[in-house]
Amino acid sequence: MRSRVPYPMIHWRTPRACDIDRSRTAVYSEDGHKQTMRIGRWAALTVVLVGVLGWYTWSRPGPNLLLITVDALRPDRLSCYGGSIQVATLNRLAAEGVLVRDAVTDVPWTTPALATILSGVDVSRHRLRLPEQALADGFETLAQRLQQAGWNTAAVVGAYPADRSTGLARGFAYYDDRYNAPMEYPLARVSRVPRRHFDDLDAAREYHARKVVADSYRTDGAVTDAATAWLARHGGGRFFLWVHYFGAHEKRDQRHAIGVEIETLLNTYPQAVERVDDEIGQLLAALAQRGWTDRTLVVVLGDHGQSLMEHDALGHGADLYEPSLRVPWLMRFPARLAPGQQIAKARTVDVVPTVTALLGVAAPAAAMGRDVFAEPAAGDAYAETYLPATAVLSTTVTDGDTAVRLGFVRRAWRSAPWKFIRSEPSPLLDTKSPPPVPETVRTQNVREELYNLDSDPAETTNVIATQPQIAEQLRQRLQAHVAAGGA
Repeated sequence: MRSRVPYPMIHWRTPRACDIDRSRTAVYSEDGHKQTMRIGRWAALTVVLVGVLGWYTWSRPGPNLLLITVDALRPDRLSCYGGSIQVATLNRLAAEGVLVRDAVTDVPWTTPALATILSGVDVSRHRLRLPEQALADGFETLAQRLQQAGWNTAAVVGAYPADRSTGLARGFAYYDDRYNAPMEYPLARVSRVPRRHFDDLDAAREYHARKVVADSYRTDGAVTDAATAWLARHGGGRFFLWVHYFGAHEKRDQRHAIGVEIETLLNTYPQAVERVDDEIGQLLAALAQRGWTDRTLVVVLGDHGQSLMEHDALGHGADLYEPSLRVPWLMRFPARLAPGQQIAKARTVDVVPTVTALLGVAAPAAAMGRDVFAEPAAGDAYAETYLPATAVLSTTVTDGDTAVRLGFVRRAWRSAPWKFIRSEPSPLLDTKSPPPVPETVRTQNVREELYNLDSDPAETTNVIATQPQIAEQLRQRLQAHVAAGGA
């Protein structure tokens, strides 16, 4: 942090009495001499005024950025989006700021979804597709850009999918990723698993499986405490604080039968959402106590959604239906944004260009999104998931009399009102030297879906057979986007 000095550095030189042309002073009359002295006094006063103004401006804590991401948060369940779960904090943010009515992620699981939010580059380019991977060094993050521009950068994250090993910590001067509880409770207690990196796929997969049932998560209250403690230590100047809550993400329990677990998770989802809303309220109160509300851009959004037994699925990551892809997105910035605004459409890849524009900083050169306040809504959106091509989410199919363990890569193209989804068989990507997919198995298991989201928002009727031209148009757009990303 910069040390405080009596006057800030300025980039121009103020005239002083001794700078006045001595030859002109020598021929001045007494009145001229008084005028010279008067100029000198005004010059000195100017230095003082500029110094005071500069010190006041530098010492004010802003413009700041508080980015809050919440795991598995569905917009349609929130009261600010017309849902039944009462979220007083998010309601207030929507009233005091901006709400995006239809925001979507490009990948329905945490690590790559956060990579898109923090880099402004979508998953077809950053290609973070497996839990064992990390964001490549070549992608500049929002934290790096703001750190270079003079912001103090810090992050507090609540679960292992945002661990520093994923590459998401790049650009943060302070990164708090401490966990003390399992994301998935095991049958028997598992001791702490120290952070490790494995180049070997099988070893990495085994490590991640052990980490999930060991120390991989902390409560939302603990996240708030750590974030407010950092705010208390922050002495001044501009800051970027990212806070990631595990929030409404399911916390599985191997000790329960599947039916009991599903019922429990469905029943506790509203309470989990209300709890994280309360924690966000506590964090915003800590901001207000320091007088930083007006000068801080607050951005709250989900990293991805959550299926709650739509299409017989509970959770996220395996499919590309709307419950997994749609996210809430709210912004408040009293210094720049009028209250009560709504934006029709946005993608999480738009976060970086929107935020940097509001803060007056250039977006990273590779950022693909748009400033949602400056450009028309994007009509198209890409999404993908490679998780079904991993061992834990693979599917058993038959090839004649032979059972084949098969992975799937799923990609989608969303172009209102249509949504096209293509699922293609794949070898298991998190396994060393997986056997290739037999051609007969591949052709028999390719699946394509087409939905009209206006007339069928629940995506219950696949109309691909009756809309072949629409399907072909979206198939071509999808293929062109994937090819452009080198995927």
